[in-house]
Amino acid sequence: AGQPVLDVAAGTGNVAAAAVAAGAAAVTLVDACPPLLAHARARLAGTRVPIRIAVGDCHRLPAAGGRATRVLSGFGVVYADDPAAAARELVRVCAPGGLIGLTAFTPGGAPGCFRAVLTDLLDEPVPGRSRAVPARWADGSRLRGFFAGTGAELRSVTDHTLPLRFADPAAAARFFADRSGPILEVREQLAARGRWPAAARALTEAVARTGRADGDAFVVPAPYRVAVLSRPGIA
Repeated sequence: AGQPVLDVAAGTGNVAAAAVAAGAAAVTLVDACPPLLAHARARLAGTRVPIRIAVGDCHRLPAAGGRATRVLSGFGVVYADDPAAAARELVRVCAPGGLIGLTAFTPGGAPGCFRAVLTDLLDEPVPGRSRAVPARWADGSRLRGFFAGTGAELRSVTDHTLPLRFADPAAAARFFADRSGPILEVREQLAARGRWPAAARALTEAVARTGRADGDAFVVPAPYRVAVLSRPGIA
């Protein structure tokens, strides 16, 4: 409450919406994808909290340095091609005494494990694939390495689980195949080779092994970590 917030790799504005609900003084959203920001703009229309939306890359944020006392990224900056460069930008835009918070899915859990299932079905690596490995941000030692030399201090890393609810395993598999960028990347390659129908069945089987029935729903647990860092100094 009462803090200026910068939402990095904001996507459709999940973090921004939470910041607004928590009473942020102002919220700035930055993302490289204009259509996602358009969705966020419509979603946040009418709020009394001042909203600024900017198209920009997390390696070179279109934001003044040292202004936001809360710099946040929900499963966004973890896809940066150059983690160290992105980390430097997070610290640059954070105000002295401010906090940086980010989330990353943990290795081996959903949805990252589903990409591995599909990748195993390819005869060759995905061409032009991004160097980003999101799970590295969930590793405490790697995280410290990304922020080395920035002056930022790692305050905490906590584990959580997001229970994703679907009608059945097939519906869950369709959701991940249609919404997860890393999975979509592999899906396009498999579809180009005429192998997507078989791959879709393999994905559904993998989802079925990972999730569990809960009443009328099928729940896929997605374990993730929240890392909080601070930029030393007096705000």
